[in-house]
Amino acid sequence: AAGSRAEAMPRNAAAACALLLGAAASARAARAVGRGRGGGFLSLSSDLQPEAVALTLARVEQDWREQADEFLRCQNTSHAGGAGCEAPNGRFRASCAKIVTAVMQASSGNRNVVRDYLSEVCAQKGLDGWRTEACHSLADAMVSAMSPTAYKNREGMDSAVPCQSFWKGFTSSERVRLEKVLAADQVEEQHRAEAAEKVRQASKEAADAEAEAKRRGEAEAAAEREAEAQRQAEEAARRAEQQRARMAEAESRLSAQAEDVERNASQGMAEAQAAIDAATRRPTQTAEGSGATSGSMPPGGATGKTVGTAPNISAQPAVKANATGETAAPG
Repeated sequence: AAGSRAEAMPRNAAAACALLLGAAASARAARAVGRGRGGGFLSLSSDLQPEAVALTLARVEQDWREQADEFLRCQNTSHAGGAGCEAPNGRFRASCAKIVTAVMQASSGNRNVVRDYLSEVCAQKGLDGWRTEACHSLADAMVSAMSPTAYKNREGMDSAVPCQSFWKGFTSSERVRLEKVLAADQVEEQHRAEAAEKVRQASKEAADAEAEAKRRGEAEAAAEREAEAQRQAEEAARRAEQQRARMAEAESRLSAQAEDVERNASQGMAEAQAAIDAATRRPTQTAEGSGATSGSMPPGGATGKTVGTAPNISAQPAVKANATGETAAPG
């Protein structure tokens, strides 16, 4: 797009020149007719088509503004005092020279014609605002550089003189405007930077909040897992304690049962032994009682020998103790 615009700039100046030079031929014929009819500059200016020239000049001035802005921006950013910034100035000089030469030829170098004609061109609707001011500045520069002699203007006028004068004033006013534009751009850039910083800060805060929420979530999950592990450990400990209590209770019951069995066994054995002892004493007592009642017979019978009567233990019923310690009745 920039290349297309740069290519269009010379074409705009060439169009203005062609329009002015084409109108000049009509103007020369109009002058001859005007003399015969008593016409003057009004007829001439009409033949030079000021309205069409104004429209074309508006496009040329837009090119000049862009060239001036490029030149001034280059000077602002150049570290060599504006060195290397002559390209846009060169394009302006070439374009301006074409316009000045065309005006000189169209007006035949008549300074009054140029002043009056350009005043009419600058008043056209196609030029407004800064373009009108630029048009008047160009007209003043051209008229100031012209000689009162039309021939000198037509044949020997240096177009660089009015163009350089116009460029100096034009870039001066453009510098003021550009400074305002640059200041506004700087403010806008600052606002964009502040807005971007706010967005960045908001994004950072959102990211930090998300990270904090994630951290809290992970911490809560870890705490829940730890609490669950603690609960399970406590539950396992409780169950183990219950199991130990049950085992201790069972052991206590078994111990008590064993003591009961041992006690019962001891008691049964004691009772059995007592029964044995009682059974052993009973035959002896019976024999002693029988000997006391037969007093007519001496001991030893008829032979006079004393015979000791030993208890016949084998003849007595056996007394047995069962497994429970109880004494069994004789069979």
